[in-house]
Amino acid sequence: MYIITKNKAGYDVARQQLKREAVDFLRWPDDVEIDVYDMYHLKNASSKDYEIIKHEIFDESKMEIMNDLSEIDENHAFRYRQVTGQYNERKNMTQDMIRHLLGLTDVELDHSKLVVFDQVAAEQITEFKEHFLNPVENVEIALDAGPASIHVSSTEELRPVEGFTDMTEEQLEDYSKTFSMDLDDLLLCQDYFKSEDRNPNLSELKVIDTYWSDHCRHTTFNTELDKIEIEAGPYEALFQEALEDYMQKREDLNRTDRAVSLMDLGTIQAKHLINKGLLNNVEISAEVNACALEIKVDVDGDEEDWILYFKNETHNHPTEIEPFGGASTCVGGGVRDPLSGRSWVYQAMRITGAKNPTLPKEETHPEKLPQRTISMKALEGNSDYANQIGVTGGFAEEIYHPGFEAKRLEVGALIS
Repeated sequence: MYIITKNKAGYDVARQQLKREAVDFLRWPDDVEIDVYDMYHLKNASSKDYEIIKHEIFDESKMEIMNDLSEIDENHAFRYRQVTGQYNERKNMTQDMIRHLLGLTDVELDHSKLVVFDQVAAEQITEFKEHFLNPVENVEIALDAGPASIHVSSTEELRPVEGFTDMTEEQLEDYSKTFSMDLDDLLLCQDYFKSEDRNPNLSELKVIDTYWSDHCRHTTFNTELDKIEIEAGPYEALFQEALEDYMQKREDLNRTDRAVSLMDLGTIQAKHLINKGLLNNVEISAEVNACALEIKVDVDGDEEDWILYFKNETHNHPTEIEPFGGASTCVGGGVRDPLSGRSWVYQAMRITGAKNPTLPKEETHPEKLPQRTISMKALEGNSDYANQIGVTGGFAEEIYHPGFEAKRLEVGALIS
C-alpha cells in the first residue's frame, strides 16, 4: 500500500527550491513546472490501518494525498531514495508516529521521493538528474519499485575468512577493494592473525576497517611529512616563521623522535604551554577528546568545581562529497565528544570555505559537485543537526577563494 503526498501551494518549499535550482543554475525557462511527491510504502498494514494512518498522520489541509501513481506520466518523472544505510529522517519520524502515537507497532514503512516535470524534454530531465542526484546520497529507482532491502548481519560474518593468512599481496590488493583499508593495512592485519595462528572473521575486519578509517584514525593528519616546502608569496615569511617555531618546540619538548605531522603541529602548542606552566588547569584524562579546563564556578554563592570544554571538528572531505551529511556530522561530532565527557554543549561557531558558488554550471570542476550545491547543502546539514539538538550558532562565516575548489573547508567549534 502506498500513501503519496504533495504539499499544497504555500507549503511546497521543496518544490520551490527545485524550481529555483532549475531556473537559476540549469538556466531553464521561468515557466517550468516541477512537483515533488513523498511516497510512503506501508507494509503489514490492514485497510483499516491504512485509513487511520492516512487521516491521523498526514495533514490534508496542507497536502494533497493520492493512493497510486495513475495520475503520473512516467515519461516526465523520476523517483529516488536515499542510499541504503543512510539515515532517513522523514522515514524515521513517520515510523515513530505510526508506532507510538497510533500504536500500530507491526506496520513497517519505507520512504522515497518522486519528482514530476511538466512540458520538459527528456534530455532536460536527464540533465536535472545528473545535477540533482548525488550517488553518495541518493539513488534513482523505478516508479513501481518496492521498499529498499536492508542488509541484516548474520552469523555468517562470524565465520573465518578462509585463506586470509595465506593470501598473496595481489589477492590482498583485490580484497582491499571491499574495505577502506589499503594493502599495507591488510598486510598488517595478515601478520597479526598469522601470529594468532588463525584467520579473522568478517566482523573483526569490519571493526578494524571502521576504526582505521580516516574519520576515526585521522590518517591524513597523522601522515608523516618528510619534506616541507614553502612556496614564495605574500605569506612566505609567516609560514616559515610558524614552521621554525614548531620545529623549535619539538626540540624543547624532546619530541624529535616522533614523526612530523599535521596532528603534531596542531597539538604541540598546548603541550608547550603545559610544559611552561602557563596552562596548569587542563584536565588530563585518556577519555577526553576535547580541550578540557578545570575551573571554579559560583553557583548561588557556593564555589563548585566545573569542567569547561572547547571542541573543534573538521569535515572538509566528507562535506565535499556528501555536503548535507558531512556538514551535519561536523557539528555532530563536535557535540558528541563533550557530551561523552559529561558536559552539555551550548554554543557553536562555523567557518567554511568555498570557491565562488554563483559560477555557472559550465565552470564546475570535472568529477566534483558544483560549489553552489556544496555550499547550500552543507548549510542545510549543519543547521539541521544543530537545530535538532538545540545548539546555538554564535558565529558563522563562509570564505570564498578559488583555492577552496581543490578542497572544501568545513570547520565547527563548540564550547561546553
